Amino acid sequence: MNKDLKFFKLTYSGNFTELPEENLIDNFNLYNIIAIYSPFKKTLFVWIGKKAAQSLKGHIATIRHTFSAEYPEMYILRNITIESGSEPDNFFEMMEIDGTRLEKKLKTQESKSLPVFSEINRLKENADKLFIEENFDKAIEVSQTVQNLAREVNDVTLVNDQQSFIEEARIKNKALSIFNEIKKEANIINRKINSLNKDSEYLEIYDLISGFLTKYGEYNIEEIQSVQDMISVFQEVKKRSEDKKNKIVGVLKELDIDFNESLNQFNLEKAKIQISKAHDLLRIVKNAKLNLKWNKNEENVKILTGKIKKDIQRKTQSMAKLLEERNVNLSLSILNEIIDNLEKVIKL
Repeated sequence: MNKDLKFFKLTYSGNFTELPEENLIDNFNLYNIIAIYSPFKKTLFVWIGKKAAQSLKGHIATIRHTFSAEYPEMYILRNITIESGSEPDNFFEMMEIDGTRLEKKLKTQESKSLPVFSEINRLKENADKLFIEENFDKAIEVSQTVQNLAREVNDVTLVNDQQSFIEEARIKNKALSIFNEIKKEANIINRKINSLNKDSEYLEIYDLISGFLTKYGEYNIEEIQSVQDMISVFQEVKKRSEDKKNKIVGVLKELDIDFNESLNQFNLEKAKIQISKAHDLLRIVKNAKLNLKWNKNEENVKILTGKIKKDIQRKTQSMAKLLEERNVNLSLSILNEIIDNLEKVIKL
């Protein structure tokens, strides 16, 4: 094999798989489309197997653009398409492949399949048509029938080709299922949005759309009409919603300062009221970092409450012992301390 050349197999997804040097000639078969890049000539040769699927051939029109996107370091001045059986005289010589051997192999492959090839060809064309129509379940079913016929004539290459076809159909079928689910959910959200008042319920609208866009952000959903409608509404309410939430974040910062002051003064009743107010505001802003902060604040109130309760228990035991010793004055002093502590926690 010419070490300067790079060989790639075109997949049903329209991408390329680089081929190893070993057994390279096996990839030149009836069903594959092979791209050969010559760095010296800055040329991409595209070799098309005689029985290559139409769904595979459909990528040829954009093959140069796709190849350049995947391998930008391999600059292409021109690309040349070559049909199997119509190769220029020096084509295989350029690749250091035995053209006679390859031709014989392809003819043998085709003749072995001849008894059932008309049926295989019909089914392959049907599978391709179903694939293009996005009827992937049926395309897979037909392709599996092609595989069974290929096994009858021991055509391993066709079996592998159809397996690649089936795997790509399954990927696209899953993507189509997700796409349909996205459209369904978008329609539900749009109906919900239409039932809300944009002037008074814009925060709820903003959260609905924002949640949807975050959930499906990894998918190319902008082409869906119902999503376009949703994004249009989102732009209307976004500024008002963000301004409102920023104001609430400011209120929460001030509330946090007051809360810490209450905690330092052991005013647990006030601290509890401040936590309740914070949680009401947090339900609006939906800020994970602030949620953690106020959960920590609530935990600090519980810790301080526990400490005060333990102090009350300790003082109660001390007071009881002093009463046994008839030390009334000191026991009354401790009682006053207990009352102060109880006033801090009695409403918690």
